[in-house]
Amino acid sequence: MYNPTRLTGNVAVMLLAMLIFAGSLLADEYVIGPNDVLKISFWQDPELDQVVAVRQDGKVTLSIIGEIIATGMTSRELADKIGRNVALYHKQVSQAAVTVVGFNSQIVFVTGQISEPGKKSFEVIPDLWTVIKEAGGATESGDMTRVTIIRSEENGSERITVNILEAIATGKVDKLPKLKRGDTVEIPKMAGGVPGRQLTDEFTQRKNLYYVLGQVRMPGKIPYENGLDIYDAIGSAGGVTVMADLKNIKIISKIGDGSTVMKVNLKKYQAEGQARRIMIKPEDTVLIGEKKQSILSWSQVRDIAAVAGTIISFVYLIDRR
Repeated sequence: MYNPTRLTGNVAVMLLAMLIFAGSLLADEYVIGPNDVLKISFWQDPELDQVVAVRQDGKVTLSIIGEIIATGMTSRELADKIGRNVALYHKQVSQAAVTVVGFNSQIVFVTGQISEPGKKSFEVIPDLWTVIKEAGGATESGDMTRVTIIRSEENGSERITVNILEAIATGKVDKLPKLKRGDTVEIPKMAGGVPGRQLTDEFTQRKNLYYVLGQVRMPGKIPYENGLDIYDAIGSAGGVTVMADLKNIKIISKIGDGSTVMKVNLKKYQAEGQARRIMIKPEDTVLIGEKKQSILSWSQVRDIAAVAGTIISFVYLIDRR
C-alpha cells in the first residue's frame, strides 16, 4: 500500500547520504602537506585514535605502525594506506579515517606596508586581493599599484609585480595571478612615503565601505552610509580634480564572485537635469577618468608666452645699446 510518509522519509535519507558523499568528495580533493595537523580515527578500535602533525620530511608517526609518508596524498588515499598497514598488526582493524584539522601547509607570507604582516594559513589559498584583505589591508603608506609576488622555484626566485588598484578599478580581480603555497606578497611604500587614503580594507568592516578612485582629491576607501548617491560619493572624496573627465565615470559593483560596470556621463546627466539619482551600494568602486590632454594646455601656453616675453625684452635691451 502506498505510504507517502514512508516515501518522504526514504527520500530524505537518500538526500542526506548524497550530501555526505558530496562533502567527502570535496574534502578528498585537499592534498596534505608539511605542518598540516591530522586526526587519525579507527572506528573499529577508538583507543588507537590520535592527532598528529605532518613533519617537514612529509611523514607522520602512528603508535601502531610507526612512520608513514603523508604529504602528497588526499585524506582518503592516506586513510586507505593506514588501514592496510594497521591490518597487518591488528586483525580487527581494517579501516581508518583521516581528517585535516589544521591546514598549515597552505601558507602565504604577507610583508611590507600591511596592517597584519606575517604567515597566513588557508584551507584553499584564495585570490591575491582576498589575501591582502585577510591581512588587514595596506597601511596608509602602502603602494597598491606595485604589489609584488615573490615565488621560490627550483631554479631561483620569480618576482611578479601587480597593480591591484587597476584590477579593482576595471573589475578584473579574477585575472590577478594565482597564488601558490609558500608565496610571499610584498606591499612597498609609496614613492616619497606620501600618506593618503588607500584601497585598504579592515576585514571586519569591509561590507560597510565603498571606494572612490581616479581624479578626486582624496582617493581611497570611505565608510558607507545609507542613501548615498554619486554626488555624495565624489564629495566625500574631496571633490574632483581639474583633470577629472566627468564624461568618463565608472561604477563597479560586486555581484557574487563577479562584478558589473556601469558607465556614467555625469556632464550629460547634469545638463539634462535627470531626476533619477545614481545610487552607491556597499563595496562599490567609483572610478573618475582623466581628461585627454591637448598638445599644449593653457598653463603650458602661458608659461611659454612668459618665457618668450622675457627673451624679446632681453633682445630689445641689447638693441638699445
